[in-house]
Amino acid sequence: MSLNYYSREDRQWHQDWVGADGTILHLHGNFSHSAMVLSDETRTGKSHFINRITWTPLSGGKVKQQWDISTDNGKTWQISFVGLYEKRS
Repeated sequence: MSLNYYSREDRQWHQDWVGADGTILHLHGNFSHSAMVLSDETRTGKSHFINRITWTPLSGGKVKQQWDISTDNGKTWQISFVGLYEKRS
């Protein structure tokens, strides 16, 4: 489940997301290069990683969502999830 909102204070979009397994993300970012890109940094014990989620509009009203994770401060990225969304008629 997620809550999405725009903050006039920092001029960024935010998404607070909670996964079924209890994972919590506090993402923030903006529309850039024809896509919405939100990210956060997560620290758990000795682990540090960056989550980057990109929503890209496609033809026919579809949207591609790609979730990438970096464990080396953004030098390399691994795809965690890819989803394709479309409106139901």
